[in-house]
Amino acid sequence: MNTAPLARTGLHPGVLLGTLALGAVLIAVAFVGVVREAVRQADTGRRAVALLDEAHWRCRALKLPRQREECLRLFGEARPGDSATLQLLVSAAAAAPVAPFGPTR
Repeated sequence: MNTAPLARTGLHPGVLLGTLALGAVLIAVAFVGVVREAVRQADTGRRAVALLDEAHWRCRALKLPRQREECLRLFGEARPGDSATLQLLVSAAAAAPVAPFGPTR
């Protein structure tokens, strides 16, 4: 191997190779961190979409239109973070008294 250019810089070939290897390892570690964060964010997004779908399904399963509307309104305000909390919210909407149609006197 011709080390004449390296000799002019005063660097030993092992130092240069070690620096390049360390740089490659650091880049690989950074890449793994970025990929893990992307996977975590995608999982969070999938959970949010699934919970929203479950909320709409549960609210639409209620019998009365006013209960369905109330359920969706409550969901929009509360934004539950899990299925159990969502079920409590839907149960509360289903148990809420329903106002009669038309103007009240």
